[in-house]
Amino acid sequence: VGNRPYSSRCSARDSWLMALFTFGEGYHNYHHEFQHDYRNGVKPWQFDCTKWVIWILAKCGLATGLRRVSSEKILLAQLGETQRQLEEKLATLSETHAHHGVIATAYERLAVTTTEWAQHLASDYEITREMLAELRREIRAAVQSLRMFDQLDAALA
Repeated sequence: VGNRPYSSRCSARDSWLMALFTFGEGYHNYHHEFQHDYRNGVKPWQFDCTKWVIWILAKCGLATGLRRVSSEKILLAQLGETQRQLEEKLATLSETHAHHGVIATAYERLAVTTTEWAQHLASDYEITREMLAELRREIRAAVQSLRMFDQLDAALA
């Protein structure tokens, strides 16, 4: 029961109804796609008591090292699965079917959006890499200055 918004590689599904009965564990498609995330219900409207219990335990110091998947990765997984589902639907419809054009247009728009989003993330990562490289250079220069100062200090002593 439910849908597979993140991946169709496994049979696990997300179901708000099952989440009510299992205190949040009903969002199992998310759990199977992002196993290292402590949450199951990541959307604000998703009922996930377990997530809040774990979060409270972490705030009390009883749980540590909670890991979360970035919203960008979650969105990319959703976009990829939606694109796969549209491809599957397009393959089953004949070109003369009334909805073929609408689905084909939606698929093309989604493909462009996914590509643009992936490029945006890649450029952000490049900027971050450049910033880290600059920071490394500054740290090396500061360390060299400290060493020179220590050598000068030792020579004067």
